[in-house]
Amino acid sequence: MWLFFSTACVGIFPLWQGRKTMVHTVKSMYLDITGKRKPTLQGRVQQVDEKDGAETPHEKVDEVYSKKE
Repeated sequence: MWLFFSTACVGIFPLWQGRKTMVHTVKSMYLDITGKRKPTLQGRVQQVDEKDGAETPHEKVDEVYSKKE
């Protein structure tokens, strides 16, 4: 009895919880392989701050120690 219950908890329940993600993944793989459509991106688009890297931020450690003295 406990064997069937533990199998359901460990094996079947996670598959049920992730069914939407699995469908999206399989659908995206199929569309990518067949070349019909590029899969849509999920999430937010981030803006990249393009700096040349010449500017280095100042260390705040000196400010903290100077205030204590």
